[in-house]
Amino acid sequence: MADRGSLHGLSVTMAKAPHHLKLQGAIAEKMEARLASGLKGECVLYEGPVRDLCSLAPNNVNTMAAAALAGHNLGFDGTVARLVMDTELEAHVVTVEVVGPAKAGAPPFKLSTTRYNPAEAGAVTGDATYASFLSSALEAGGRGNGVHFC
Repeated sequence: MADRGSLHGLSVTMAKAPHHLKLQGAIAEKMEARLASGLKGECVLYEGPVRDLCSLAPNNVNTMAAAALAGHNLGFDGTVARLVMDTELEAHVVTVEVVGPAKAGAPPFKLSTTRYNPAEAGAVTGDATYASFLSSALEAGGRGNGVHFC
């Protein structure tokens, strides 16, 4: 869709337990304040361009950065990142939402997919990520120079 200019919207929501987040700056302070309050459940720590989140959560944004690269017509400024802390989670939950074109008077094309990846306490990467990465690296082999999305 990005190559054809028909990608109109791209967002990635990542929800993790607090011990899975490695944060810096204002969102680290927001997380600490929320934890100190004793409130349980979900708290949106950040919502905005992927670019602005990269320096605040460098250990937690690989999926979001990959989406921004794949959605190159939107890029790091047009791809929306949403980082959610959820004290009840024992996994990394990633939801990717894509919005495409619409015919006149009709709603746009939309696609949403969610990945639930169990993770050990304190891990920034879920249990299934390593096998997925290896499969992608093997699939990309022999395709020449550049970045290849598999």
